[in-house]
Amino acid sequence: MKGSLLEVSGALEYNFFDFHNRKEKIHFTPYVMVGVAGFYANTTTQSSAAGAEAFNKSGNMLGIAIPAGFGLKLALSRHWNLGLEAGARKTFTDELDHASTQTPVLVNSHDQDWYFYNGVSISYTFYKIHCPDSYKENKQLLR
Repeated sequence: MKGSLLEVSGALEYNFFDFHNRKEKIHFTPYVMVGVAGFYANTTTQSSAAGAEAFNKSGNMLGIAIPAGFGLKLALSRHWNLGLEAGARKTFTDELDHASTQTPVLVNSHDQDWYFYNGVSISYTFYKIHCPDSYKENKQLLR
């Protein structure tokens, strides 16, 4: 199988450390993420095995997926981050590989397709609420 896939997603991240705090020595954090994605896939499945002509199919599709993953993020500055991420995407279709209608001996018709992602990213943090120093020093003001 080969092809291309374009994904647009939104995700929530949980960062384990306050890696943007310049007073701390730790400027990186591991994180986990989960979200919702839409994708467009254009794939072709081919087989060179004798009698496998039924596998030779191509097509495109729109679909929805649930991305989940983990990674490491390094604060390069107050707003810029460098990340390394790996994740899996659970789809709600069994047609990415065009094999869902094949004989049950060759394919599992009881589960859906998945695709996987890993990569390097550069991200920008748009907004963060900083607690004023006067509140940090006098905890009674926070009540």
